[in-house]
Amino acid sequence: MANDLCPVCETNKLSLMSSENLADGKICANCLSRLGLVAGTTGISVLLKRITVDKAKELLANNQMLAISASQSQQQANISSIEIPIEPKVSVAIPDEIKGWNWGAFSFNWIWGIANKTYLPLLALIPLFNIVWVFIVGAKGNEWAWRDGNYKDIDTFKAVQKTWNRAGLVQFIVLMIILAFYALFFAAIISSFVNSYNAYSSYGY
Repeated sequence: MANDLCPVCETNKLSLMSSENLADGKICANCLSRLGLVAGTTGISVLLKRITVDKAKELLANNQMLAISASQSQQQANISSIEIPIEPKVSVAIPDEIKGWNWGAFSFNWIWGIANKTYLPLLALIPLFNIVWVFIVGAKGNEWAWRDGNYKDIDTFKAVQKTWNRAGLVQFIVLMIILAFYALFFAAIISSFVNSYNAYSSYGY
């Protein structure tokens, strides 16, 4: 910090105690003074977080000064008078081609979610609730992954999810086979107990 130059004036060194943060950098005490501000003043950080380095340079070049009023309403007026470009929030469109059931999202749920940078599937870790939630993840997973995964094109997305789909379907089939074996095993044990009980009963035990 001690050896860094102020990005606004590119002349004065930044000091830990007398510099302030801008939206995308820092500003030295001298530049603050030229803007009519003093480092550490109440409310100054709120104002400066709305100002970029380039905007600060423009204000200084035009000999414009800023003021921090004691009242909150005046502070807001001072801040809003500075035109700061704000990028609008863009909603991500969901292509129809990627909508549909995802076996990977259904079978691997929270693991699939972490891998695809979408975290709603983590709710599948909640006991009992997950019985219903895994079906929602399977149905909506593709849309969440497209929205949060920063995929560049549909083909890349489909290629990635195709692998997950195969693995998820295999996982589901294997699980069903295991459950079927368990069901048959317990059915056989119960049947054996019932037959044994009936046999003992027939002999008058």
